Amino acid sequence: MFLKELDGALAAISTVLPIRGHWVRLVNHRETLKRLPLANQYNFAAALHALGERLDKEADIFLLVMTSHGNPGGFGLRLPSEAVSQLTPQDVAATLDREASKTAS
Repeated sequence: MFLKELDGALAAISTVLPIRGHWVRLVNHRETLKRLPLANQYNFAAALHALGERLDKEADIFLLVMTSHGNPGGFGLRLPSEAVSQLTPQDVAATLDREASKTAS
């Protein structure tokens, strides 16, 4: 689980940018199933869609932090009880492009 690293990154970033309370964490771990949304393609797209409705292209900064063991093909998204899927760099780019086009200005 990379929640500790993710939270550490958010804490470090929040010392220089006013981001406290303005983040979304998607996590795949049994211990967080009931309190955090899963990191999967659907939730990633939904989070970006929701952010896209709120962000102002001229004034806001969007920062994406992803953490994983790594894989040349992308992020493996799975839990032991679920089917394996993958979030490729192309998926990330396509989702960002699609949702960025909907962002308010």
